[in-house]
Amino acid sequence: MAMERENRAPRGNSRKRRKVCQFCVDKCEHIDYKDAAKLRRYQEMIEEHISTEMNGVFKAVSEAGGDMQKVASSGFPVLNMLNTRYFIFPLQGGKTVPIQNPYTLGNAWFVNKVQYVNNANEEIDALDSIIPTETAVVDARFKDVLKGTTESYKDSLSSIRLTSYAPNRLTYETNNAQDGIAVFSEIYYPDGWHVTIDGQPAELARADYILRTMYVPAGQHTIEMRFDPTSLHVTEGIAYGALALLVIGIIVAVLTAKRKYVKA
Repeated sequence: MAMERENRAPRGNSRKRRKVCQFCVDKCEHIDYKDAAKLRRYQEMIEEHISTEMNGVFKAVSEAGGDMQKVASSGFPVLNMLNTRYFIFPLQGGKTVPIQNPYTLGNAWFVNKVQYVNNANEEIDALDSIIPTETAVVDARFKDVLKGTTESYKDSLSSIRLTSYAPNRLTYETNNAQDGIAVFSEIYYPDGWHVTIDGQPAELARADYILRTMYVPAGQHTIEMRFDPTSLHVTEGIAYGALALLVIGIIVAVLTAKRKYVKA
């Protein structure tokens, strides 16, 4: 599945942008092979949204004297949907200070609407004009995965909660009066990730250019996302096969040596 944006002229902002390492924001302890697509998508998001929002945050927080309650959350919606919990501000003498972001959207949320777009350019540009907690921007190729939903449902009692986290397994508990569309603050990467609802296979789609989304039936459910790539099982099969051949080789060598010893 192609994940790159179409080539186009860069935006007119020629200012030098602050570099942001999203792996640091996510507190990633290591980067493995499956993060190549993640890096590319993040880089494009950095260029189009994150750098500008970070510059705006630093300016607004400075003007507010470090009081985040005086900073409008509308100025950094992408950072909020990426669940950015802290901003690290530089101080004199090479020191830094963390400031907590009270506006982060959390690990997952239900939306009211789904806005379908035709390509990656439209998808990343649409983030300029939506409120992530209300609208999910989805490529039209995922329309069937979301059952064609355009008007979703949520109310004040709708909830989705992360109950268990591991690098290769995420578990959520959901409750919604009607069928709805949930967005997860996790990077969409289809190769190897499997999702189930109450133990039954389901499908993930991509929303807001880099996040995961899915159709969730009404009621209370348990959603589990598990990373179990086919390549891992192939590698395991090769390893076990090689081990079996090694054991057989050792047995043959021992038996051969024993026969020679008996004849002698």
